[in-house]
Amino acid sequence: MNDEIRVLGIDLASKSWKDNGSAILSFTTDEWQSVECSCVKWPDRQLSAAAMAEVIEHVVRERAVAAVSFDGPQGWREPNAGKRAGVGRVCEYEARCQGKTGEYGKTYPQTQHGWIKFCIDVFAKLVERGNACVANSAEDYGRGPLEPGRYWLLECFPTSTWRSSRLAVLPGKSRVGSNQNLVAGYARSLQQRYGLPQFDPWQGTHDDLQAIVAALPAAGFLGGPCLAIPKGKPGWSVDAHDTTPSHWVEGIIWDGTLSDDNLARHVDLPAELPQGRSKNGLNEGNNPLLIDDRDDAGDSLLDRGVRLFRQLAQLANSGQAVGVGYAQLACCVHGVERFQDVTNRGYLRSDTTHVLRFAQQITEASGGPLTLSHDGVSIAAGMDAFVWQKKSGHDRPSQAFEDAGYSEQDWRAVFPDGSRRLLSNDECCAIVTPQKANDK
Repeated sequence: MNDEIRVLGIDLASKSWKDNGSAILSFTTDEWQSVECSCVKWPDRQLSAAAMAEVIEHVVRERAVAAVSFDGPQGWREPNAGKRAGVGRVCEYEARCQGKTGEYGKTYPQTQHGWIKFCIDVFAKLVERGNACVANSAEDYGRGPLEPGRYWLLECFPTSTWRSSRLAVLPGKSRVGSNQNLVAGYARSLQQRYGLPQFDPWQGTHDDLQAIVAALPAAGFLGGPCLAIPKGKPGWSVDAHDTTPSHWVEGIIWDGTLSDDNLARHVDLPAELPQGRSKNGLNEGNNPLLIDDRDDAGDSLLDRGVRLFRQLAQLANSGQAVGVGYAQLACCVHGVERFQDVTNRGYLRSDTTHVLRFAQQITEASGGPLTLSHDGVSIAAGMDAFVWQKKSGHDRPSQAFEDAGYSEQDWRAVFPDGSRRLLSNDECCAIVTPQKANDK
């Protein structure tokens, strides 16, 4: 089969059309033909799942697209799944997604419900239109394009494809900011790894690059110059029950990758951004707090965390020992009053580890640890240095300093015993949601 095949990748966003990235990859079985970014002309009307499905199918018809790959969830967690790893779907656990879908209507964190439901609705609208066939099992791999007018529909998670490609993972938009040179470095490494047609100099956006990555599993699925890996279990529809309507559950996440020989080839990896030092929370499949960088509201939420982190550092450097409680950190950043509004349950002992990993995510979004100084002592601290016990004294356990990069003695010199206090909820809200200058 030497006919050219086209696949469409979409970096899916629910807030506005302009936040959606798109890319078409053209290829034969053994050679890439072209890479086209920003290939979808988004309309000037209100964004909805039905409107998105209509636009996607227009592109499929106009460009003879054989497969479409989205980076958002296609379904909910199966009901009554019992005890198993992860709080979301099997594929989300295996792909190490940060945002996760629970049983119908529940998401982790719950503040990502709007984006997750939008993605699920887009899948449903495309299937309802009758032309899409969901790539729903490993047996579908290698079947090739469908008959004219029909196309394969895949779910992907670009971060997982970056990992499967043995490449540094593209950071979220909140960490990249306007630094297009940084995005270009990741684009270059991807181009070299997959042997894609040159797109030097890189002139696309963060969304465009993620759309290219989203398209790679679809190319591999259709027998192109790369491979596809299924993660999770096939999806199915469950019947309506009580107030819960019929809905799609589980489903496969597809990764793009290459043969071991190709993965072993040298590429120019970009310089990685600073990371936090914490080793906590490695099992992210169970973490209900982490902000998914695919969610188009995720960057703004992380910005809230960054503002909190930097303000607390500023207070520390002015001699004020101020921190936040464990549950308080989650509530402040997610903009809710109760911890259960994020996690769909009350605070558990295991959530201490989840909060510390969440603090690390904030540190990473801020660009790494900040320098804190007091009375001649300086430490390079992440957000976790400000997460303290709620009870009087507002202490930290001794094991918190094992991988901190500073000693407990130095931490106590920066935050002296007897002087530590927690932010009030009003103070926290004023930091993470500051009023605009013209607000009255």
